[in-house]
Amino acid sequence: MRKLLVASRVGLIMLSLVANLAYAETAEEPLMLRKIMQAMQSNIQQIEQGIAKQDWDLVSQNALAIADHPAPGLFEKLRIFAYINTDLGEFKKLDKKTHETAKILGEMALKDDKSTVGAVVSELKGSCEQCHQVFRQEFQANFYD
Repeated sequence: MRKLLVASRVGLIMLSLVANLAYAETAEEPLMLRKIMQAMQSNIQQIEQGIAKQDWDLVSQNALAIADHPAPGLFEKLRIFAYINTDLGEFKKLDKKTHETAKILGEMALKDDKSTVGAVVSELKGSCEQCHQVFRQEFQANFYD
């Protein structure tokens, strides 16, 4: 029993050291979240171009890219979650709303449902803007300045 306890403690210490090293290596680098946000901004622009050209495949592809956007790596998630702490529920709620709205937009575009697409694009942009209003300024000050 004692050996198991010692082994567990050693394992936790090793894991802590690895996590701290990984954090130290990435703490000075820009967050992957920034690249994800930039990609989603490009997706929004492509959606708008697709609507203007009535290229519903382009609209759908980019909406679904937003819905299925990549997530930051584990250590970056830990940094972000540690920072937002009590607002984690709000952050996840807004991310889920963006995901669901983008998925609906992708589906409507595939169905050539032109009457719904405009309203859903506005809702998608609104969900992005809502998240930015709550988190963007503090994120930039904490992670980028």
